[in-house]
Formats: sequence, C-alpha cells, structure tokens
Amino acid sequence: MKKFVITLFFIIGAATSLLAQKPQVYITLSGGFGSAKGKDAKLSSGIGTEFLLPFSEKVGLNVKPTINFRGYNGTALISTVKATYFDVPVMFEFAADDNKNHLFFGLGGYVGFALGGKYKNNNGTGGGWQKLKFGEAVTDNRSPLDYGIALSVGGYWETYHRSVKFGLQPMLGLKNVVPKASQNLPNATDIKLRNISLYLAIGLSKH
Repeated sequence: MKKFVITLFFIIGAATSLLAQKPQVYITLSGGFGSAKGKDAKLSSGIGTEFLLPFSEKVGLNVKPTINFRGYNGTALISTVKATYFDVPVMFEFAADDNKNHLFFGLGGYVGFALGGKYKNNNGTGGGWQKLKFGEAVTDNRSPLDYGIALSVGGYWETYHRSVKFGLQPMLGLKNVVPKASQNLPNATDIKLRNISLYLAIGLSKH
C-alpha cells in the first residue's frame, strides 16, 4: 500500500510538471500478454496516462506512466507470477504524414518499478498463492527494477469531440529480473520480461 501511495504522488508530480508544457493528455487502457523471454504468455492489463509533447507536426515526445498488471511463467519452482509494475515508457513518436488522422510509430525505452505481486509454487508442496518478495538478496524472488526497449505503432483520429489513439505497444525487457545475489547460483537462469499490449488512448481536452 505504501508503494502504491508513493507511486500515485509520483504520477501527480510528473503530470503537473508535464502539464506546465501544455502537452496533449490522454487516459490509456490496455490489455495483452506478458511473458518471460516470450514463452508461455499470460494475460496482462494496464491503466495510465499519456503525455505527448509535439516538437513539430510529425515528431513528438511520448511519456506514458502506466500501472501494469503483468502475468508470466516463472522458473521450474515458480509456475506462475502475477506482478504489478509502475512502468514509464518514453518514446519519440513519428507521424506518417501531415493529415490530422494519421498512422504513427514510436521508438524508445521504458523503466519499470515493482509495486507488488504473488506467485504459485510448482514443486508439489502446494500452498497456493504466496507474496512475491522484491529485492536483490538471495531470499528475494525478483529484482524491484525492470527496463528495456519500448515500441509502438497505431493510428490517431480526431473525432467530433476528442482525439483518440489506438495502437500496439511491445515492451522488451533487457534486465535480468532475478535478484543480483542469486544470478551466479548453480542452475540460475536469466529472466527477461516481455509485454505486448493493445491500447486505447482518449484525449482529455475537447477540440
């Protein structure tokens, strides 16, 4: 709960700073699949905001703070993981043409901060869901930090009242989220997260 409150204050502070630059502001909803190294995908979803700072008619900076609920398969001992992350993709966004209604694509990176999670064991002992421990010690289950490449492609439309965006956003993790102290243990494996989602963004300002 403490991490969630701190995250909300961070979002409010970041939003206030970005609003001072008068960006285009959207509310975003997303749904898709999460996995570790692209295998055995599980459902994921997210809700957040999007701030688009235009540099010109075709180029802008897209900042998208999002609460993502990620699911993925773990290791031989942990069959399923459900984790909540505060992800911040930052991308340069390029419009395909000068029309108001246009296609776009984005390229950049993201950083994710773990807020909490749970997992199920797969070692025959049962016990149901257990709390996921985040840290870098041997006794922890996952590193609290994730980062990687963020991409996006989609379409932009100006409706009668508001602007709307619909797109596809892959996030490809580059960081091994196994705790640092456990990475050199016998039989240790790298776990790099993947998430791909369809999202809908609805502009807050009216035309």
